[in-house]
Amino acid sequence: MTMKDPDWAKLLRERVRVVLVRPSIAGNIGATARVMRNFGLAQLTLVQPHADPLDVEARKLSTQGEPILYSARSAADLLEAVGDCILVLATSARVGGLIRRDMVISPRQAAQRAWELARSGNIAWVFGPEQTGLLNHEISRCHYLVHIPADASYPVLNLAQAVAICLYEQYQSASGGVLPVAPRSAAPAALLERMFQHLRQALEELHFLWGERAEYLMHGLRHLLSRALPNPEEVDIVMGLARQIRWYVRHYGPARESNRPSASTSPNEAGTPTSTCPSKPPATANADAADRASNNPPPESGFQQSVPDAAN
Repeated sequence: MTMKDPDWAKLLRERVRVVLVRPSIAGNIGATARVMRNFGLAQLTLVQPHADPLDVEARKLSTQGEPILYSARSAADLLEAVGDCILVLATSARVGGLIRRDMVISPRQAAQRAWELARSGNIAWVFGPEQTGLLNHEISRCHYLVHIPADASYPVLNLAQAVAICLYEQYQSASGGVLPVAPRSAAPAALLERMFQHLRQALEELHFLWGERAEYLMHGLRHLLSRALPNPEEVDIVMGLARQIRWYVRHYGPARESNRPSASTSPNEAGTPTSTCPSKPPATANADAADRASNNPPPESGFQQSVPDAAN
């Protein structure tokens, strides 16, 4: 970064990163570094790489992007790689299964959305393995799925080619002369994941998540709440709601096995518990852990039958 670099270029380098999940070809890692250098990005994260980013082939194909290879960060899983990001963009050649239609956007739409939020926090573009693409549980941890339209007879692009298309659009959005709007306080991915864990546990105990559609419903809830870009205070409200649900179910809900609906029966058909509602809202406790260890109610604020994981 030099003194002549405009503000947008500095922001692009500091806030937007590329994440490669389980890349298996060293040359693709190197070519990705070159593309990043072409379009002004500097942060590369490798999740469980199956190839050496400093391999001869990687360095050869990186050309002037070689410094990016040497500074690349390693992560044990996707959440570690994007935990501090407020917007995570997954990429895939295939759309279907648990993927909701309103989750799918084009590279241009994704780039514009990313640039709108760049002053508010870190942004991640996530690319899956060459052979399989991202798995459903990895896509579910992202805000949007970026789909690059291509000929239906062979829509799968080379990894570095897909990176190039997305980063071209990101560079176009950034270099357009308009800086992002004023920062907003959006919750990072790690905090969102904690919220989803609380919510899932509560909805499973409530029997809302039950049977064959449990995974589909949870995926929809994840996308709905992620797309809203809640701030930390709003995340705390949702976690508080989850704690309230769990407290109520434990004290007044269908705790006995005889009250549990079958997999083929919807919760609405299974009837409601016969116990009465509490006469007043439960009082505030100090923490969820303390609530689990005692009969004290939780604070008022604040997958489940799994299906086989599929590649996208």
